[in-house]
Amino acid sequence: MAELDVAAIAERLVPGTLQGWSPVRVTGNNRVFRIASDTGTFALKFYPSVGRDRDERIEREFGGLGFLTANGMSGTVPTPVARDDAAGAALYSWLDGEPLARFDGVIVDALLAFLHDLHALRGMPNAQAIPDAREATRTLAELLGQVEARLARLRMSPCLFDRAQACLDTAEHALAAARRAAEAAYEAAKLDPAAVIPTTQATLSPSDFGVHNAVRLRDGRIGFVDFEYFGWDDPVKLTADTLWHPAGSLANDSLLAERFRRGAASVYGDAAYHARLAAQLPIFGLRWCCICLNEFLPDRLEQRRRAGELGGESEILERQLVKAEGILARVREMLASTMVDV
Repeated sequence: MAELDVAAIAERLVPGTLQGWSPVRVTGNNRVFRIASDTGTFALKFYPSVGRDRDERIEREFGGLGFLTANGMSGTVPTPVARDDAAGAALYSWLDGEPLARFDGVIVDALLAFLHDLHALRGMPNAQAIPDAREATRTLAELLGQVEARLARLRMSPCLFDRAQACLDTAEHALAAARRAAEAAYEAAKLDPAAVIPTTQATLSPSDFGVHNAVRLRDGRIGFVDFEYFGWDDPVKLTADTLWHPAGSLANDSLLAERFRRGAASVYGDAAYHARLAAQLPIFGLRWCCICLNEFLPDRLEQRRRAGELGGESEILERQLVKAEGILARVREMLASTMVDV
């Protein structure tokens, strides 16, 4: 993004007079700039994907944050200010704080409090206009289909080398075992794998949630950013994604993971939630294994380059493969503990 582009877009969107800007974050998904004006400080976010995907990300985040701030959550999430869909950019209020490096008990409790507040908003009159979260999974069959599709797409990548192929082989074998275990668990709990969870059991979800998208604000509260995938979802997916996410992963700390699981159960905890979480958790682990391997897809590598993320291709692929292998090992241990042949 040329300096002139950032300045020109910021001048169009920012209230008042632009005083300066600086890059603050580069990820595989977006670029964020800190914008100073005579009316305050703002975050200017560029969404690098093109076409419908970029438009959907902007709409979900801008609209979702508008809903949240209109319903009493301003201060802990950014407030949407202005957007330029043609440029793939949106301006938000600046959350003044520091990124969090890892989970601790206080952070886990703050995440749970935020999820509680989100869940409480599901009955607001305008909540029903919010779409499903990106890749929402309202049924076991839907989740299995998503993982199968991800594995099939990865198989077609020209970037795979032997170790990556072996990781996919093991993941496919583990998915077959996880499917058997989940179907048996559903049968025991008298649940239908194809049944959509009722709206009363769904929740509003950031869909990309955890310590990697949290900041410690100057007043001591915890704030949250990145709502590109916001929408309605099964709370089982929200819980499982938070447990498996490789950034600050709770999977590496059994005590904190159990603290989060118990807290989430107190927010969402009907009997069906417990059964579905136990059955689906290994499958979500395999889904995250696939997500880590997305960098083997040529379009994903190009997306990182457009976002300005540093690092050579081989370095990126090796880093992501190590993450995927670690998650896969934990999934296999989980399945083995349930006496499923993996």
